[in-house]
Amino acid sequence: MKNLSTFQLIIIGLFLLFLVIGTLIFAGILPGFRSPTGGAAGELTIWGTVPETVLRPIIDQFNKDYKDYFTLRYLEQASASFEREFVEAKADNRAPDLLLLPHELAFTQRARLAPVSPELVSLRQFRDTFIGAGELLTDGLAALALPLVVDPFVMYYNQNLLAEAGLASPPGTWTEFKVKTTALTILDSRRNITRSAVALGETKNILHAKDLLAMLFLQAGNPILVRSGGGYASALNQSFGTVLKPTVAVLDFYTQFADPARPNYSWNRSLPEARQAFIRGQTVFYFGYGSEYAVITRENPHLAFDVVLVPQPEDNQPKLILGRLLSVAVVSGSSKSVAAGQAAAALAGPAFAGALAEALFLPPARRDLLGQTVANPIMTLFYRAALLTRSWPDPDPVGTKKIFETMIESVTTGRSRSSEAVAEGDRELAALLERIYGSN
Repeated sequence: MKNLSTFQLIIIGLFLLFLVIGTLIFAGILPGFRSPTGGAAGELTIWGTVPETVLRPIIDQFNKDYKDYFTLRYLEQASASFEREFVEAKADNRAPDLLLLPHELAFTQRARLAPVSPELVSLRQFRDTFIGAGELLTDGLAALALPLVVDPFVMYYNQNLLAEAGLASPPGTWTEFKVKTTALTILDSRRNITRSAVALGETKNILHAKDLLAMLFLQAGNPILVRSGGGYASALNQSFGTVLKPTVAVLDFYTQFADPARPNYSWNRSLPEARQAFIRGQTVFYFGYGSEYAVITRENPHLAFDVVLVPQPEDNQPKLILGRLLSVAVVSGSSKSVAAGQAAAALAGPAFAGALAEALFLPPARRDLLGQTVANPIMTLFYRAALLTRSWPDPDPVGTKKIFETMIESVTTGRSRSSEAVAEGDRELAALLERIYGSN
């Protein structure tokens, strides 16, 4: 240090001071700091799809806490057009300063987002603070967005129908699930399904068919994509050291529930949409997101149902479920990028993230909050699910949905065997990735 000038020492000291202040704000220890001009950063605009009526009181409190530095103005966007509206706004130089967005958009729109300054949130802080699924929001150098809330994939079940079948508890593994569902589906004399164990095997009337298949792939040890140069390559047709490729085994397992010749036959495309069938008491199990709990309760308040973790493989694979993350990101090119970064770090702090999670009836993405005890038994389950949540770097949700659904329908219609459907899906995914990333 003796070779450093006084000026250099001052610069280093100021850097360390700002680093400490940023860390304390992010940790929720400090609510913010006063700017010398009493709010010179002014108003920051943030877009999102969370209903304005839900977010308004939380934003109001946030603005009170940070009134001496900046003010947030929230503009609700329609979910269906959110990405298109943002891309167009960015092209026209009228984009917001911040976004509340699902992790899929944080990934696909990463070129239009500004990484969070490591001085505010380092990668070490990020990994210590947020659940493992949040790793998708980093590029190995910095965070592209900061996770706020988790929407985990869970298994809903009809308590009365399960009890009527003499089953004391829902299955915890897929092997147990396969055995128990055999006795739960009721067929009439013409083999028409009058009560279904579960909506699996099809695509048209199963809203989450792609997510179910992706989760099963991940649980089986196939990551779907692997890093390749500056992008990704398809791993769908890889064996990963197993005799039977994991994806082929998964596709066999999934499609058996739509095959009338199989003992687990429980679903076909003539039946109602999966969630509606569950709400009407026509199916025993339903796979959906935690955010659907309120929808099911509202549409049938008399339905006796509960929720558990999705079944797991019986092998030594780590427990894993699929999930979505709602995150906050800074838009690149903002004239207030420094203030926007500080606002993003503050929004990801325990006060705002905790309040948002409570308002949405979903678990927060912060480990410190997930370590707290909650009284509501449903939320207790959601907290457990959040810690197990993972996802994958989906480069084009619409394109990959079509590829996954084609794999399923190729098998259920008899056009292809599972191995052939996976091989074709792998080729289609590789072509999609080449269009996005070019040859790596």
